[in-house]
Amino acid sequence: MSSLLFTLICLQFDEGDPSQHFLEEFIFEGNRVKIASYYAAHPLDEKWELEYEQTVRFKQSPSGLISFSAFIDDTIEDKENLFFDENRLEIKYVIDKESLRYRTEYEIDSETYEVMGHCVESQFSF
Repeated sequence: MSSLLFTLICLQFDEGDPSQHFLEEFIFEGNRVKIASYYAAHPLDEKWELEYEQTVRFKQSPSGLISFSAFIDDTIEDKENLFFDENRLEIKYVIDKESLRYRTEYEIDSETYEVMGHCVESQFSF
């Protein structure tokens, strides 16, 4: 049985795309992290919707950086123009356990996107 190490609640605002806001909960147990990622087009006016949940293994460097990746299905659909496309998207996470800053990185159509955010350690979970 693995023991709970800690829980982080993290928030990202994509300055390049103001319609992209993410609230993420990371529950670290043993050598695994449970990810719950929520999305809102605008953090004050919209309801936060669960984008995905996943449990993956994480690694920690000697300096305290925590890294892991999640794979999600990314679907783009435009019924009006009869367009549908599905991709498997890898989201790479790096968290600095000391400063609680974090970064996500993902690639769409050979273009890499990077978004920075901040976390707080939590004693509760959603």
